[in-house]
Amino acid sequence: MKVVQVCKYRNDTVEGVDLFEEVIRAAQGHDRSFYIFHGEAGNLGERLGCETVAFNFSKSDIKRIRPSAVLKVLRQLRRDKPDVIITHRMKPSVFVAWCALFLPGVRKISVVHNMGEFKRPRRRLFAKLLMRGWKFAACSEAVRQDMLLRGFTPDEVVAIPNSVNEKIVRDNLLDREQARRDLGVPVDAPRVIGTVGRMRPVKGHKYLIDAMRQMDNPPHVVVIGDGELLDEMREAAKQHGLADRLIFAGGRKNAYRYVSAFDAFIMPSLREGLPIAMLEAIAAGVPGYGTPVGGIPEILRDKRWLFEKESTEAVKTVLEYLGSATPEQLEETRREQYRIFDESFSIESYHARFRSLMEGGDGRL
Repeated sequence: MKVVQVCKYRNDTVEGVDLFEEVIRAAQGHDRSFYIFHGEAGNLGERLGCETVAFNFSKSDIKRIRPSAVLKVLRQLRRDKPDVIITHRMKPSVFVAWCALFLPGVRKISVVHNMGEFKRPRRRLFAKLLMRGWKFAACSEAVRQDMLLRGFTPDEVVAIPNSVNEKIVRDNLLDREQARRDLGVPVDAPRVIGTVGRMRPVKGHKYLIDAMRQMDNPPHVVVIGDGELLDEMREAAKQHGLADRLIFAGGRKNAYRYVSAFDAFIMPSLREGLPIAMLEAIAAGVPGYGTPVGGIPEILRDKRWLFEKESTEAVKTVLEYLGSATPEQLEETRREQYRIFDESFSIESYHARFRSLMEGGDGRL
């Protein structure tokens, strides 16, 4: 087969465990091309062993779905003559939907990464009119259920849970002491709790500040991530006298490598699809705790590992537990969570299910 994957950009913050890359890896053995609308392809083609096409569209070309840009993609698709086209996120899907009007017989797969991707009525109308016959691969059962509630049919949508390559994660972890030094955490800190995620309101980082303000002796907490709230969160931690215990470390390329600094992982999110960062932590041997939103309960299947969202008191309670839990208690949680990861989130299963979709199957094992 000829398989073409279409993305808005190359994810240059992570290499090796990126899902854009893992989906196209699922098509190994077939002729593969990776289209990128904005930015450069870098060494992507060499790393994945496939052709790359960088269109170098402006952000305006993509936002406005300019006909000239759509025509450029159509011309490339006609040259490549794909049997399967895979899109990630909405804008590439819209481009391909218009192109597909002139490409009969091509299988189309849209990978849906977030809750509410089709919340807007005009998106649902567009999908109904121009994405008939597509298969939608939801990143979690929660995202699948969200799409079913919005009018998609069970035949259209299959849940293929996100995954990470455990070997890549473990092979690239930093030494624990080095990771702590790089993050600005005392190497000998008795307990370090960490999280990874963009500095946005939806990630719930403010509840860490609010909770730690109420604690007499909070554990060290590290937040890895860049974004709009970074400076504000750093200043708030400083104002409340938490700067030595609550560290907003900023963005890190291949952030999963720093998970070795943590004794436990916490995710106080308000909304999630199925968080890669949580899977990376568990693959690295770090027990995880999070809110029961989106696909998080599909990973954290024991209620003891979940805490109420948007609740300062709930975050305080879990931080107090993690600060005082014995190594044996944390190890028991780690073993149970790793068993779930191994059974349900292996990269081999992820690849097999996407291959099934590409080859005309239903994406189920």
